[in-house]
Amino acid sequence: MSAVATITGNSRFTATLTQVLTQGTGTNLPISTQSLQASVNQNTTYLNAASGAINTTDLLYGQVHSIVNPTPLVINLGTGGALTDLFGQTITIWGRVRELIIQNTSTVSGHDLNVYASASGGWVVALPLVAEQLLIPAGGMLHLTDPLSFGGTDGLYVPASAGSFAIASAAGTVAVNIIIAGCSVT
Repeated sequence: MSAVATITGNSRFTATLTQVLTQGTGTNLPISTQSLQASVNQNTTYLNAASGAINTTDLLYGQVHSIVNPTPLVINLGTGGALTDLFGQTITIWGRVRELIIQNTSTVSGHDLNVYASASGGWVVALPLVAEQLLIPAGGMLHLTDPLSFGGTDGLYVPASAGSFAIASAAGTVAVNIIIAGCSVT
């Protein structure tokens, strides 16, 4: 009898930035301090289910990788992929990705990461091909989230034969944190 893992959790993202005007020019001095805020808040609670319904997940991958320039790390979410969950069980196919987080932990300027759909079987639903690759600068992060789509080809679904993407280091060796939460069905 194989083990069964239950997956639940929260994905929270909060960004609040403030702009403060403290000086001006011309004859309008003195200026009183003015603050403007821009903020984004998202909090999603996931329930364990293999149904693919909204806010559900039954697959979890989390790993720290060391990526050495010029060899990219290739991750395959489609048929034939061989990622393992946190208990070492093989995940062979993803129907839909709920959360994809790729964090560049480098503190060295220029040790950037490039993320792109693989040339063969690439996950072009979510990521560009190598010519238009996404940049994750040192200390930066890429976070894709899709808590609400279900069924068919909406959102971050993973086609069985086209779920592969690559992460490449632009220079040196870069440690990268990767978390992928998803559903085994669309």
